[in-house]
Amino acid sequence: MLFNILAPGVQEWHFTTGFSHKISDNVQLNAMAFYSPAKKVSGANFLALNQQLAIEMDQSGVGVSIVWGI
Repeated sequence: MLFNILAPGVQEWHFTTGFSHKISDNVQLNAMAFYSPAKKVSGANFLALNQQLAIEMDQSGVGVSIVWGI
């Protein structure tokens, strides 16, 4: 559990979508979006045995790019 506080990558599911569209002979538009629902992890703190720890994380993001010269 302590390692998950330092590096809280506890996600199990990711939903991703995206597209690419050629605008002209040398210009392309790309876009994407992702979402990862909340995941909660809990357990004992081995540095203080009488303490319980819990963390929760969700993630989301979008990205857009324009490419030219293809």
